[in-house]
Amino acid sequence: MGFWVRDSTWRGVDPFLRGGVIAELLGWRPSEAQVLIGLVGRHRRLFFRRVCFEIWGRLFFCGDSAEQLTEELLGHHSAA
Repeated sequence: MGFWVRDSTWRGVDPFLRGGVIAELLGWRPSEAQVLIGLVGRHRRLFFRRVCFEIWGRLFFCGDSAEQLTEELLGHHSAA
């Protein structure tokens, strides 16, 4: 079961998606990844799902910890 999160929570986290594990796994070139970030960025629900997919990939394919990802996301968010 999900829970409500403000759209502003994801403001400024675009850099988190650039060059991420999902782009690498799917073989997206940087230009393609940037276009997709722009497209999903216009639809907050899709953007949220893309961020969640990146988190999942980094947890299970890269071995990042939840703490590492939290710090990285908070760093991007506060810089925005």
